[in-house]
This record gives sequence, structure tokens and C-alpha cells, in this order.
Amino acid sequence: MKYNLLLISIFIVALAACTKESNFKAPETVTYTPKKNAYRAIEITGTNAHWGDFTLYINYDKESLNSVIRTNSQNDTVGNISLVHNQGYDFCVLRDYVPSVDRDSIQRLDKQLQEKHGSGNYSLWDSIPKSAETIWDANIYYYTDGRIKKITIKNYLPNEKSEEVGDDFDYKYILKSRSSSTYEYNENSDIIIDRIVYDEFNPKDQDIFERSLYKTEALYDKNKVASFLWFKAEGGDNFTEYNRYNYTYSGNQITAIEGENFSRQFTYNGNQVTMITNGRQTTYKLDEHGNVIEISDDQGNIFKIKYEKGNGNMNIFTLWTDQMINPFFIK
Repeated sequence: MKYNLLLISIFIVALAACTKESNFKAPETVTYTPKKNAYRAIEITGTNAHWGDFTLYINYDKESLNSVIRTNSQNDTVGNISLVHNQGYDFCVLRDYVPSVDRDSIQRLDKQLQEKHGSGNYSLWDSIPKSAETIWDANIYYYTDGRIKKITIKNYLPNEKSEEVGDDFDYKYILKSRSSSTYEYNENSDIIIDRIVYDEFNPKDQDIFERSLYKTEALYDKNKVASFLWFKAEGGDNFTEYNRYNYTYSGNQITAIEGENFSRQFTYNGNQVTMITNGRQTTYKLDEHGNVIEISDDQGNIFKIKYEKGNGNMNIFTLWTDQMINPFFIK
């Protein structure tokens, strides 16, 4: 299935699917109480394939993200996340600060600065012309009671030509995918359905894209997810189920999620949770409140998270479908 995210891994979605099921409306008489996190992330340090070593410094305006600054291992500011709060929706954008000149020009600039100031007496990064390139952006639409109604996301990738020199050099990021999620809730204010429109763009012609329509649905046994259903609609027809994940628990702890071609096992050792997904391992460390304070995987990615007491919404970076198949995410 092409629809996935991300993180950080980071990455969310809009437009209601135009299918015969799209007329569903929640009862007007239901009173919803949005669920809030008691703690919120304020700093994330780590390393991944795209950013290398990094730190995210997270700021809030009341209960919502306001801004995030990303620095590298030399403490240079190399990216940011900004939010614009509007009536009924927020716009969030994640940017990388990337050189707007090719590597040959950077090497010549480095040589000039070294001759002028001497080795170690200047900052090459501060001297390089840069552009703020969007790697991810999202529109988050809310009901008047604060619940998320719909999320629209665009994901971008660095242009392969950013490694070229001369006339072939192009630093502009290109659109990879566009997705939208429209949520439906039960009377307990739990999301139970996510209607998804996913567009995959041709990297050589951004006017061409392939569209897919999906739906996911959670089935509950009291307050626990019993099954998670996956549907796809072909050509505007009704959704057809193509996979079903079944959940296993030991007490209140989830121990397994199993579906066709999907196996996820959870084992617990004190404050540490090991998750094995189709043979790949990710380890989570939790604090005394159950917040994820460290994530590491077998690909060398690692994240360490600091929290403060207070309501926040960092979980907007983890789509509901991803939250349903992995309860250990940054809040």
C-alpha cells in the first residue's frame, strides 16, 4: 500500500473520497469531548538518513504548536516548522534550509573564506546562500469543539539534480505525494473511520499523478481496539475490504497486531518496549507517565524526547491510521 507515513517520522491529509459511502454524517445530537495529552514534547534530538544529527526545539501557543526550530550538530539553524492559526483550521509547514548554489560554488567559497580569515575563523554554513524548501506541509481542519475534522498533507523530496553542478544543478524540492484524511467519530470521541485520498506524483511531470481511495476502520471491544479494517475503492465504487488486522492483549498491554502480510509483535521489559514488524525491530523507552522518551531502530535512526506538563498537539505528525497500529508515538 502506497499510503504511509510519516515520520519522523514524520508525516497528513484532505478532500473527502468521492464514493457511494461519502454521505455518512455523525448524529447532530452527540456531544464530543476532544481527548488531550497531559504532557507535550518540547525537545527532540536524534539522527536520521535525511537530516543526519539534529535537534528540534518545540514552542507552543497555549495548547497548539507555534514553531519548531531545527539545528544540526554544529548548532546551526538548518530548518524550521511554522504554524499559521486560522478560524477553523491551521496551516503547518516543515522546511529545510538548503544551499541554493551547487557544491563547486560552495568549495570555491570555502577556499576564499579560508584564505581571507584562516581555517576555523569563519562559518561556511552562515556564508552559503540558502533557500527554505518545503519538505512537508499540512492543513488541519477542526470542528468547533476542537476535534480534527480533516487533514491534508503534501510530501516533497529533494530534487536529484541537487547533486549536480553548473547548469544541471536544481535545489528545488519536488512534490512526491498528496493525501487527505477525513475522520468520523463514535460517541466516546474516538476516531473510528479514516477516509483517505492519496495521490502519487510523477517526479518528471508534476501535472501527472495516480490517485487511490482508501478507508480504514477501527472496531472496538469496550475500550480496546479489537480489529482494524483496510478498504480500497476502485473507480469510485463502494469500498472493498482487502485486509484486517486483529489485536491481541495481555491485560491492558497490546502484544500483537496480525494481518495478511503484516505481523507486529510487542514485548515489554520494565520501561522498554520492543516492537518487531515483519522482522524489523524498533525499541521504545517510556517515562513513568507512559510518554515515549527514546526511539531507536535497526536502521540506525534514534530519537530522544523531552516533555513538559501541558496539553499539546505534536501527535498531528502521526496520522490516526499509524497511531492505530503503533500506540508508541511522540505526543
